[in-house]
Amino acid sequence: MVIQWDEPETPNGQVTGYKVYYTTNPSLPMASWESQMVDNNQLTTISELTPHTIYTIKVQAFTSVGPGPLSLPVLVKTQQGVPSQPSNLRASEVGETSVTLTWSRPSHSGENIISYELYWNDTYAKERHHRRITITESYSLTGLYPNTLYYVWLAARSQRGEGATTPPIPIRTKQYGKMSSPYHIITLPPFSYCGVIKCSSSSVKASRCFLPLKKKTLPHTTVPGAPPQSVIGEAVGPTSIRVSWSPPPAERSNGRIIYYKLQVVESGRSDSEALQITLNGTSFVLDELKRWTEYRIWVLAGTSVGDGPPSYPITIRTLEDALETSFSMFSYFCCVSDSCFMHCCINMSYFDMFSSTLHETTMETRVVEPVRQAIDSDSYIFLLSDLDSNP
Repeated sequence: MVIQWDEPETPNGQVTGYKVYYTTNPSLPMASWESQMVDNNQLTTISELTPHTIYTIKVQAFTSVGPGPLSLPVLVKTQQGVPSQPSNLRASEVGETSVTLTWSRPSHSGENIISYELYWNDTYAKERHHRRITITESYSLTGLYPNTLYYVWLAARSQRGEGATTPPIPIRTKQYGKMSSPYHIITLPPFSYCGVIKCSSSSVKASRCFLPLKKKTLPHTTVPGAPPQSVIGEAVGPTSIRVSWSPPPAERSNGRIIYYKLQVVESGRSDSEALQITLNGTSFVLDELKRWTEYRIWVLAGTSVGDGPPSYPITIRTLEDALETSFSMFSYFCCVSDSCFMHCCINMSYFDMFSSTLHETTMETRVVEPVRQAIDSDSYIFLLSDLDSNP
């Protein structure tokens, strides 16, 4: 309540201060009234009054000699304000995931309360919560974390607004039942394989159900952090190469490897021209390649998220063709004068991309050093003659 007044018409000296008297029962003697001293000012505020109450107010001036007469009484009725804070907030029952709170109604404007505003935060999730509850003097707060410290405070609300809050009170929820002994807790690095987890407990009340982890279940998956290891290539023919490799290291797989991508391209060509083959295994035979051609080969692994980094390329050359040779054997009679002679000939066809040497061996001298004759590399047919006709 704000009270204002004027100076006395006849101060009879210099006014040094004022005294304001107020009461809800004007029949009481002045000594029983509430009072408030004011310096040389004609305005003051009186607080902590009762709403919807009629107060009687009188003002008295002071000089250096003493107090003057009291003013005529003025009656003022206070208005409805916001409620004062509730009192006696406490936790009457504490569980693992719930707390029962009780309190008393505010001392002022308690009859005009329309709801309560409950606030709490926890030191685990670092979150602040708010809930509006109906007119009551107890409430069960549920869905809390076990063995966690909470701070709880309360305010009352009327049509005029929300009143002052209580000081926060600390409440720690109970711990779940103890685990059977002995037990072991092992901290695993990210992306590690883990087995089935089993535990037993007594007097457990759980609000969440944790299913056992299956063997080889990964807590998180991303692309592999390393390429396949030990990539090896081997030419197994003029047009084929066998490639094998090992998976990335387990600690860098970052999940379950579900495929490999094998890529091959002729040396001297761009990587963008590479042929890509998606596989599930760790070996493959590349075929339909070019003869005596050098190829670059690399491999990458992938999870359900995507591809990992590629391996360092290896270089492998396909094999050259073997010498292809065919022989045809024929004989004929040649008569000179009165005599006839039989000649045996061998017709030999062959292919070689380089120069060739023809080995000529007679039937009688198979075990001795053969006769050798060089042949032009552009020739593919040669006639052997003057051979021994005796088989």
